[in-house]
Parts: sequence; structure tokens; C-alpha cells
Amino acid sequence: MFETTQTQQSVRFVQQILAHDSNVLSVEELSYRNPDIESATVDYHLRKLESAGLTERLSADDPANDLPDTYWTVTERGVARLDELGFYDEIEALAVADEMLERTERIERIEIFDGRPRIDVPN
Repeated sequence: MFETTQTQQSVRFVQQILAHDSNVLSVEELSYRNPDIESATVDYHLRKLESAGLTERLSADDPANDLPDTYWTVTERGVARLDELGFYDEIEALAVADEMLERTERIERIEIFDGRPRIDVPN
């Protein structure tokens, strides 16, 4: 299984995806939110979570050459697991922090990208 640090990083990524108003983030967006963690490490964790059925990879609807073409969301199983571990209640506070996050021009372009996958987010 994961070391404690790896588990903490995985939980952090899942929480950050759920905290974003779209419930969908790219590796680049997660790397921006976690400057202490390399993109390859973010990607590694997301793939491990995917193999466990906790995250799902989504493709851009209409890829743009200079923007990410792969995005990640959290599965129902991932949400349930986060709740079981007692980390789901932090999502609301993280959503407020995410709204206040200062974004670079590039991150803003990614967030408004028309080809970004859309998922139905329950209210």
C-alpha cells in the first residue's frame, strides 16, 4: 500500500478535484495547486487511484494543441472512500480556498477552455 506521505498526497488530489466547481482538473491544474509536487508524481497518483476505481480519466471534447487533453474526476467510489476516511467534510472549506486561489493566465485559460470535459455535479 502507499506510504503515509503518498496517501496524504492522494487524498489531497481527490479533495482538490472535488473542491473545484467543475469536479474536473488536469494534472497541470493540480500541479499548480501543489507546487511542492512534480507533475509526474501527480500523474502517478491519479493513475494509481484510477486503477483502484477512485478516479476516472476524461478526454477533452475538442483538444487544443497548447492545453491539456486529459482531465481527472473522482468516482462515486472515490467520494465514498474519502468519506469513510473522514476527509470529505473538508471539501467545503477547500472549495472556498479554491475560489480565492490566485490563478495565472495559463490556469485561467485551462479553466475556461471550451473543450474541457463537463460532468454533472449534484447540488
